[in-house]
Amino acid sequence: MLHELLTANTQEIIGRTRAKVAARTIPVPTEAELKNGVPLFLSQLIDQLRLATADSGAMEEGATQHGGELLAMGFTVSQVIHGHGDVCHVVTQLAGEMNAPIPADEFQMFNRSIDDAVAHAVTEYQRRRDESIAYEGTERLGVLAHELRNRPALS
Repeated sequence: MLHELLTANTQEIIGRTRAKVAARTIPVPTEAELKNGVPLFLSQLIDQLRLATADSGAMEEGATQHGGELLAMGFTVSQVIHGHGDVCHVVTQLAGEMNAPIPADEFQMFNRSIDDAVAHAVTEYQRRRDESIAYEGTERLGVLAHELRNRPALS
């Protein structure tokens, strides 16, 4: 079962994923990107596969929270997407090296879980980014209104 392969090789998957992220040159990975995210995401992925459900509220909630955290840490949308994809690539590469067949139904759930996690993370990232941009725009308008009110009157 795929969740058993992931559980038995968690540290190897984390190490390889971090190496893939570190090797990326555009955008340049941050220290936070190299340390955070993968262990939590992998743990949630294992739980979802172990429970054999593609409809996990924990995964959705975790991915949504993760997307907001990545924005706060200064990550780009590209880093959010590539980070999830790196986990997928490492897992499939490791399974191939170990000659560990992944049943089609588990592989479909695995891919769907990653796709859903990316979608939720990017959606939350974008929502918070839009919210931040709107707030900054409102702040600028407030400063402008204040300056206009306080300017000397023209005679």
